[in-house]
Amino acid sequence: MRKAIDRLLNNFAAEGNRATAEISFPPDFIGFQGHFPGQPVLPGVCQMELALALADRLAGTRQTLGAVTNAKFISVVLPNQLLKIECSLTEGKLQAAISSEGERISEFKMKVEHA
Repeated sequence: MRKAIDRLLNNFAAEGNRATAEISFPPDFIGFQGHFPGQPVLPGVCQMELALALADRLAGTRQTLGAVTNAKFISVVLPNQLLKIECSLTEGKLQAAISSEGERISEFKMKVEHA
């Protein structure tokens, strides 16, 4: 799934330990399958994979999830919704925030390590 997400990332920018990108998930994205027929919603696990995909690019190497220390899901993500993701990666700690049109969608704090 992470490779599929990585292919959808646009406008990637990094400076120091911070990165940003934009993404829009098409209706046929694998993550929508089964969530929910007729009214697809992007699962939280896909949002966390999005954060990890951005961390991969920022670190220049694949990151594996050690633990989710905090996760907040504030709003649903629908097909074709333009999202902005921002993250920082410092000493194995990944912080990420996803928003759409200036409104918060989700926030994560995770422990990661190089794969």
